[in-house]
Amino acid sequence: MQPLRPIVAAYYQARGGKPKTITLANCALRRFEEYLGREATTADLTDTKLRGWCNARRNQGATMNTVNGEANKILAIWRWHARGGQVPPPDFVAPPKEHKLPRALSREDLQTLSRTALNTRQMIRGVPGNIYWPALIWTCYHTAERIGAVRQLSSDCIDPRTGWIVFRSETRKGQRAEIARRVSAETMELVCKLLELNLRAPFDPVGNQAWYPYWSALRAESGLPEWLTPHRLRSSAASHLKTPEDAMRLLGHKSIATTIASYRDPRIVKEPSLIKALEKPKPNTLAEKLANPTRSFLRRLGWTG
Repeated sequence: MQPLRPIVAAYYQARGGKPKTITLANCALRRFEEYLGREATTADLTDTKLRGWCNARRNQGATMNTVNGEANKILAIWRWHARGGQVPPPDFVAPPKEHKLPRALSREDLQTLSRTALNTRQMIRGVPGNIYWPALIWTCYHTAERIGAVRQLSSDCIDPRTGWIVFRSETRKGQRAEIARRVSAETMELVCKLLELNLRAPFDPVGNQAWYPYWSALRAESGLPEWLTPHRLRSSAASHLKTPEDAMRLLGHKSIATTIASYRDPRIVKEPSLIKALEKPKPNTLAEKLANPTRSFLRRLGWTG
């Protein structure tokens, strides 16, 4: 019987895990230990205990996707350790993910958020919120880049003259590709106001844990719903574009199915509807109008009955 923590460390050392992945794995292990009420060991790697833990997490209010992610991290470590023959492999399967519709802001809600950002009196470690928030919101929206990459932008990634912003590969999800996005003149004007403050990281005046309470306060000030996270600006950009193909290119996806399923909010996008397709088509030619005359058409012809 061995403690699980050294095994988790050995697993990610062998696989070269990214810091964020290791943090999430340690968080999942901590949740498992909270359920057990003590330090987890290899003796706790049983289907019964994992099933009980997953049920307890659901009873605590964790979403299906959260429970799925946590359980799969423990299962991955369990399977890896089982290869050495010291524990039997798991039969337990993590609860399935729950697919939810993507959520995006309407154009009206985006304007509400922008007005709030321009008028807020918030100060973020000495940075005026009415400069910081408009610059960040419109950069996220126009580039459709993830908030993590936007907050890691440095001044040398921003070209005020041409309007281009470069996101380095190491700051992006997957860390595989560098991209460049051009923003509007109005957005770059807001970014330049932020650059005038001479910050090393203009979009990240505070650390990660301290940043989100400021965002929550702005969201509450705007009166917009709690589901509004910075990532919804990426969904909003994808949903406001005319076609899924345009959205796929902006987001940098390889699959249009991913774009539609995860980013295009069907309540926002302006795409042909089956409801409209099933409506009786309006007559266009004079022959069609004469064959199926409407009252307004007959009145234009002088019929008054």
